Amino acid sequence: MDQDTDCVIKPLQTILSNPYKQDISENALQILYWFARHACHMATIVTNSKMMQKETARLIPNHANLADARLQEIDLEAANLQKANLQKADLTRANLINTLFDISNLEGAILKDTILDNETLDNIQHEDTLDDIDDIANNLEMDDMDDFDDEAFDFDDQPHITEEPEEPLAPEEPLAPEESEESEESEEPEEPEEPEEPEEPEEPESTDASIETEFQESDEEPEMDVLPDKSDLVPFIQASHNYPVCGLSYNQKQHIIASSDSGGAIIVYTVKNKHVLYVFDGHNMTANAVDISPDGYYLASCSDDQTVRIWEIEKGQSFHVLEGHQGVVSDVVFSPDNKSIASCGEDQTIRIWNVQDGHLVHALKGHSSTVLSVAFSPDGRLIASGSFDKTIRLWDIQTGELIHTYEGHQRHVSAVAFSPDNKYIASGSDDQTVRLWNVDSHDARHVFHGHSSTVTSVEFSLDNKMLASSSYDQTVRIWDVQTGYPAHILKGHADVVNQVIFLGHSKYLASASVDKTVRLWQVEETDPIYVFDKFRNHINAMAFSPDGESIASTNKDNTVCIWNIHDASPELLSGHEDQISSIDYSPDSKLVATGSYDQTVYIWDAQDASTLHLLYGHSDNVSSVHFSPDGKHLASGSHDQTIRIWNVHNGSNLKTLKGHTKAVNCVRFSPNGTILASGSHDKTIRLWNVQFGRKSKKFKGHSNAVMSVDFSPDGHFLASASYDKTVRIWNVQKGRIVHELKGHTHSVVSVVYSPDGKYLASASYDQTVRLWNVKTGLCYKILKGHVGGVYSAIYAINGKYLVAAGAGGRIQFWDAFMGKTFLYRYYLGPDAWIDLMPEGRFNASADGMKLLRYTEKSQLKSYAAESLEDEFYKPDDVKSLLVMFNKGRVQPL
Repeated sequence: MDQDTDCVIKPLQTILSNPYKQDISENALQILYWFARHACHMATIVTNSKMMQKETARLIPNHANLADARLQEIDLEAANLQKANLQKADLTRANLINTLFDISNLEGAILKDTILDNETLDNIQHEDTLDDIDDIANNLEMDDMDDFDDEAFDFDDQPHITEEPEEPLAPEEPLAPEESEESEESEEPEEPEEPEEPEEPEEPESTDASIETEFQESDEEPEMDVLPDKSDLVPFIQASHNYPVCGLSYNQKQHIIASSDSGGAIIVYTVKNKHVLYVFDGHNMTANAVDISPDGYYLASCSDDQTVRIWEIEKGQSFHVLEGHQGVVSDVVFSPDNKSIASCGEDQTIRIWNVQDGHLVHALKGHSSTVLSVAFSPDGRLIASGSFDKTIRLWDIQTGELIHTYEGHQRHVSAVAFSPDNKYIASGSDDQTVRLWNVDSHDARHVFHGHSSTVTSVEFSLDNKMLASSSYDQTVRIWDVQTGYPAHILKGHADVVNQVIFLGHSKYLASASVDKTVRLWQVEETDPIYVFDKFRNHINAMAFSPDGESIASTNKDNTVCIWNIHDASPELLSGHEDQISSIDYSPDSKLVATGSYDQTVYIWDAQDASTLHLLYGHSDNVSSVHFSPDGKHLASGSHDQTIRIWNVHNGSNLKTLKGHTKAVNCVRFSPNGTILASGSHDKTIRLWNVQFGRKSKKFKGHSNAVMSVDFSPDGHFLASASYDKTVRIWNVQKGRIVHELKGHTHSVVSVVYSPDGKYLASASYDQTVRLWNVKTGLCYKILKGHVGGVYSAIYAINGKYLVAAGAGGRIQFWDAFMGKTFLYRYYLGPDAWIDLMPEGRFNASADGMKLLRYTEKSQLKSYAAESLEDEFYKPDDVKSLLVMFNKGRVQPL
């Protein structure tokens, strides 16, 4: 392709690969038709029956990338498309008589009513026709095509254009990576379609009736005389925090609740379906407060780690980490126009930040002690702050000047809030009172008495009629704003209630507590509507047994589950006193080794769950364990900067390898057992001679900690994953970088070769698993759908399937090439587990079944799994699926 044509075609490719996938207009098809005539070497073509028939079809080049293209009714008779990529293309009613193409390139294509010759028909697998497809082009409009020419048309002016290369095809034969002297940057691939987003709830009418419809009681099971339509039910697991819940926020536009806890986690729930949408892990200390922006797109959080984070909710990523506070940050809130956030803290300041670029706009100083709470006025002109100095201060947002200081509380002021009509400020205090202040006159209107301990939060209803307060006394109290009298007392929490918020108008509330629960209330009822209070697991590591018969996974409660493919009930290994960071099977599948933050290594009998050896020696967290290929030795890496090699038979420490200058994060034996690779926080990879215990090579290149390493099956190459968001492939002999794989948007913490050595899988905190072609260094599939960061990804022994898990606490079974999840596995406690198929069929223990519910897509109603047992409890179906998984023959769902 010549340079002039290339300049025209590349922007066109960009348009066709845009992520919005809306219907393409007829005018846009005229543009494409023009390109088909004027640049017949173009790499990507989109068509439909009205615009491109035989004449244009003959212009499609042999190597065209038609993946995901809409080719309905196109006449491709006798066309030569032997090298064309037709994966997932919509070929409904297309004419493919005598068309030359490679059957393997039709994977996922829609062939409904397609006209085929007998030879072609015999070669096409039925299951390849089951995928749905979206249009792949954005709407473009052009009024006058007669005046169109390549000089007049400026692609830079078109909306939503983001240049991405084509998605490469997976290779057919195993090929070793081609070595280059310097690291080769991989192009960002075209991402696969986004997983279907949860259905957005409808905007409620501003009436109490609509709110009442939205929040029906769900403690009592709905009447089951008439079963809901099976196709309308969506399964979910009850889940909530593992630590005391500190902060709470609600967005009426998106109908979502966000809550934060003392472990630093932030969970976003849907109000209607009552299940977890996202889990954000970024803070490494208590997340004191959380606030959703008024438009529902962003979330702000603050922490004891002295930072404020701004997150993009749908992406699950923080795009600003705001540093500046000199101590604990106690509260954060968005301005009504979404453009600013205010934070306050231990350094006695209130800081105003610009959301767009994260820069500090104002630092408001005046309080003489820690500022505990901050609030914007509804019109965005004022800020109120409450402090340990017993005062409430009112500030001008534009100038940063102090307007007034309210005094009256006898002890520290822990909470402040503006009324929606901008007339009042409410404050809560350690003096056990709630006070109501007039914004204009600055007078105190009411003093509300009733709480028997510190008031932790205050919140007005949207209609200004009610004021809610929460307290250390474990209650939520509702006050009449006009009279100052208490209206209701809500009891049920088993510990301090940290925050209360209204959901909509004055009838519904949510509260967050140190008892680790979030509760939904109807104001006039004494019992909660719903309680988010169940165990949420956290999986740091997994391993497949070499015989393919079992999977081992670590749990948040410091246990290990051994899942037998033929028996869903897991065997539990218990003994560690802190979180388990790593797990590995011996080559004969008889033993399991685990490393833990309790500084010990266990070697277990995988058959009877007994302990063979408890290995002491490390003086800090054990981060990684790995058996040698002959099963005689075990290597362990630790944050104490050492690697130890142990005798598996008697548990003795054979060697201690020293050389890393920071924590060792990962260890891995080479396939022949002569070399041990280690990755460290010192940003290096070291290769060690196992026999002599000496360092043989050191690889440098990563710009941050190396978290995972894996040898290729032939031992010639080593893959590494890093906090620098990259994966690198190294030539072991020469110590050179073969490929630098870029694409992840957060730290990469796990990398593994497929059994045949053709592919790599990498897992990241960005909540995805990426699959890479080892030869080309290009990403050919992105597996999306995990809740929270993905900490571990492993291939099944057949190489066709992959298992991944992480912060979300569930194990996902993937078809690596189709990019589909066909099973979710949950460990929810010692006697509670669930295997769940995406469409709702499940197998579960009795305790696990109690935590599984089904919700109607358009309503708040939810149903216990027990009440739908006949419809969805299908243990034989799930077991059969796992057997087929083990044999590499799972059918598309």
